[in-house]
Amino acid sequence: FSGVVSPPSVGGVTVLSPNGGEIWAKGTPQPIKWQDTQPCPSGVNCPLSVARPYDIKLVTYYPPCTGQVCPLYSYSQPYTIASGVHGLSYSWSVGKILQGYINDNIAPDGSYTIQICQTGTSVCDSSDSYFKVISGSTGINRPPVISGVSGPTSLKVNETGTWTVKAY
Repeated sequence: FSGVVSPPSVGGVTVLSPNGGEIWAKGTPQPIKWQDTQPCPSGVNCPLSVARPYDIKLVTYYPPCTGQVCPLYSYSQPYTIASGVHGLSYSWSVGKILQGYINDNIAPDGSYTIQICQTGTSVCDSSDSYFKVISGSTGINRPPVISGVSGPTSLKVNETGTWTVKAY
């Protein structure tokens, strides 16, 4: 007898939004979305995404060093946005965090990624790239705030596609 044995599919969490390039103004409601492809244990009635809790963190983005001389970063701990969230999305009032920054529970302006973990595990994912959190809506030359992009993720040669971008 001979054959090939494949390892079982493990799956995991995948951050869908924000996934990089967004500019979100503090205080605006924005959706944090993810999917979970971890299979259900045998004998358990799923979907686990309803029963499984998730922790959401805001992680300061530091650009990778690509030269011979690299800047010295003062790395900070991630800010907790929410703990024990059920479902596959969370409406975030941008900037709001559980622990305070100068006691006001608002993260400073900057570039960040979102990290989502199944609570109590190391099953996590982060945004593919950074997004920006900015203060207020003032500024003449301020770029648009992008709140969502939808459309096909791949196309074949000569195939057409339609994408939707929400910006204001």
